[in-house]
Amino acid sequence: MQTGRAMADPIHAQIQEHRHMSVFTTGFGEFDGLVRSQDPASFFLVANNPDLNLAELSSILDPERDYVCQFNKCMFAKRLSALATRFMFFFSTDENGVPHGLSWDGLPTKEVGEFPVESTGFILKYRESPHPPFLGEADVHELPNIRLTVIDAEMAARAVADLPSQHLPSAGFTATTLFILINYLRLAHGRKPHRIVLVGFTGQYHGGSPFVHDFGREQLFYRTNPFVSTVGGSANPAEQLTSTDQIALDTLRNRFSDGYDFTSASKAQILTDISEVFYKTGDMTAFQRLINAAISVNPSVAARQIGLLVRSLIAEEAQERPSPFLSKVVAESDSRARDVNDKWKLGKIQWAPVKNPDVASANCEYKLRSTDGPRVLILNETSKIGFNDKHLGCHNVSKTIADKLAENGMEYAGWANNIGGFNEILEADEGRDFDAVIINGEGTFHSNAARAIELSMIGQYAKTLGKKVFLINTVWERNGRHLEEMCSGFDLITARESWSFRDVKNFAREALLVPDLAWNCAEPATNSKTDECGVIDCILPETTALLQELALANSLEFRTMSGLLRPFARSVQQSYPIKSVPSALSEADLTRFGSWISGRFHGLILGLVHRSSVAAFQSNTSKIQAMLQDIGIAHKICSIDDIQQSTENGRLTESLQEKLEYSSLDWAKVSNYREFAIAETKKTFERIREMV
Repeated sequence: MQTGRAMADPIHAQIQEHRHMSVFTTGFGEFDGLVRSQDPASFFLVANNPDLNLAELSSILDPERDYVCQFNKCMFAKRLSALATRFMFFFSTDENGVPHGLSWDGLPTKEVGEFPVESTGFILKYRESPHPPFLGEADVHELPNIRLTVIDAEMAARAVADLPSQHLPSAGFTATTLFILINYLRLAHGRKPHRIVLVGFTGQYHGGSPFVHDFGREQLFYRTNPFVSTVGGSANPAEQLTSTDQIALDTLRNRFSDGYDFTSASKAQILTDISEVFYKTGDMTAFQRLINAAISVNPSVAARQIGLLVRSLIAEEAQERPSPFLSKVVAESDSRARDVNDKWKLGKIQWAPVKNPDVASANCEYKLRSTDGPRVLILNETSKIGFNDKHLGCHNVSKTIADKLAENGMEYAGWANNIGGFNEILEADEGRDFDAVIINGEGTFHSNAARAIELSMIGQYAKTLGKKVFLINTVWERNGRHLEEMCSGFDLITARESWSFRDVKNFAREALLVPDLAWNCAEPATNSKTDECGVIDCILPETTALLQELALANSLEFRTMSGLLRPFARSVQQSYPIKSVPSALSEADLTRFGSWISGRFHGLILGLVHRSSVAAFQSNTSKIQAMLQDIGIAHKICSIDDIQQSTENGRLTESLQEKLEYSSLDWAKVSNYREFAIAETKKTFERIREMV
């Protein structure tokens, strides 16, 4: 065994005050026992390292006394289950709040499999990640053999380690610092510390994001903490020196390893990879300069670089306004709001010249002036994106925008879907002969999405050209203060449901609650409804799989709102070779099916407009629940139990059947809401016409 060098205790002065005991409150009986137990134990933390050799571990592990800790996908779950009897699991959450290693409905993935008997588990929630969707308001998740508790992933890590604000602690680092904090508290109670043994913590993880986690600094911490030891041999932490120069050299060595293909990497990619060095060392000025250059080189594929730029600005803000644990850096607001133009004005980005500009490309369409009236350019024409060419919801939204512009004497100048497309239009029309920009928000503006930031950046640049900018028809959920600041200068923002409106009105110059534009689609002239029930997919692949299984088990026809996800299509073909791959939802389907089970927001709207009863399943944001609440039919939301039991039994549960039965009062509420939607849409475009 190797033991790290001793170092000064960073929170020794705070032990007696027990200021960090809040980590172990409410549902932390396991941790409390680890603090107060008389005899110390050993904790073997096993990384998801494909090069790991478990042979040495099996020779030193006491299966009856020692704990084995695993993370996220738990690469060695099956092999380790034969070596020990005491297990702990740590699952960090993604941007949607879904823990890695668990599915969207809270069940373990195939990689993790069944948990060993009497396991203990923790869901690690980061700053801006939402609460796990399957938990509701609860902080504890019960599964066979395990009890998972939600904990703050950063509190312990930032309590015992000097981690830069631009990085989040990895799952392994979080677990290590939790055990270190437990040891501090044991010392305060006069007990011997536990032994913390790292297995396979090399700092080089194929699936880890270097811009999210700083594995080099984590390695340095492991090597200098007196409580941490490692299994010898190839599983030792990577050698790290303490200087900033060494961190930079190590980052370069890891990023540009022997396997890096310089011949195929684009210039933008190489610039981005070089920028990692400055990001790791905290030189945000140099980092932002390189990222801006990468965006300039190829703006049409800049979503990742924009996301990294946002991360650096958030980190920079955290450095200027330090707080004890930096737990809500993005969400916090203060009276000293930063001048947005200093950081976000598009003048900082050099718009790349476009060779042979084409005003009818995959990224944009644009026509020169043909009338004397005001001209409006549309951003985020969603029916032109990817598989959305068959998405009825997107097509109806696009048609409504075009129709309402025409009704109010405004010319539809064209559309652009990214910086590259907007750039083509600027090159084609040097006079910038359009008066306003409408950003069609739809489901884009949530979770600080890079695409939402890209569209907002274009909107900000349009403002510098003297154009009116309107963000309409948008969701707004789990966005930070930077995105709020970017959009606060827009002339009007309309939110699709009351939950989004509640947030938007706090920062918008002018805000309106206007239901989704798809409510304006025409009702069918005739309805030849049958008693058939159809199933519509979801934007979340895991939910789509659940809904597809429901359809197959109950002999229901399955439809997608747009193109079929390729992995899902392959699974259907492999499992059911005789059946055809499900097709996209059509107008004929809407006039035929008498009811729907839908995981799509627009599927719900189109079904109701066509007078088909709809039981809805929640999507990647709260938009479906919020709209149903606005209508007054919140009880039409399906639960996971509804879907799973209906699949297992081969017939729809009574609960699900009740959700598909609409009373005359339910239909009256739907009709009233649609009338409200149409009226508010009309007012919105009249207001836009007044402003341009």
